[in-house]
Amino acid sequence: VILWPANQGTRFLIPLIPFYLYYCLLGVRGVQMAFAARQRAIVVASGLAVALVYVAKYSTLRLGPMTDGVATAESVALFEFVKTSTAPSDVFIFSKPRALALFTGRRSSAPSMQEESCSLWRYIQQIGATYVITGPAVRDNASAGYLEQFVSRFPQALQRVMGNDEVVVYRIVGDPCRGSGLGLVA
Repeated sequence: VILWPANQGTRFLIPLIPFYLYYCLLGVRGVQMAFAARQRAIVVASGLAVALVYVAKYSTLRLGPMTDGVATAESVALFEFVKTSTAPSDVFIFSKPRALALFTGRRSSAPSMQEESCSLWRYIQQIGATYVITGPAVRDNASAGYLEQFVSRFPQALQRVMGNDEVVVYRIVGDPCRGSGLGLVA
């Protein structure tokens, strides 16, 4: 976990949970042995403390409808547009490719994020992508930010065909990196 250079969130901590629980149980066992006479009172006090922490945490959570995700009006509009206005053979570059594929039946891929300007264009040509979708702007979504920058760098090669507050769909109409072999065509 320490040597992995990418930010992968809490999923890399999951293998450590059994060790964490084991050491917690060892601690409880040590406390139990030290306070054997007052064992019942300690168990009740610990249980009350845990219950109070849970109640305090859940009392601050927002329990209303979700404000983001696939059920928002913007996402539903995107999925409907893709299903009704594009061909079943079209391929999409999107930061959430599995959701797009699930709700639309279209093939999609996450962007190939590399430093070199034309690497995504080569990837687009390789997979035969016909559309790029930018957004949604959510925290910890590097792909969405990368696609926003990509679209702003190559506006002449992309035609906006649909957009709302969350996402914008662009049709790929050119490849500015094709032809010179030296990067961008002047």
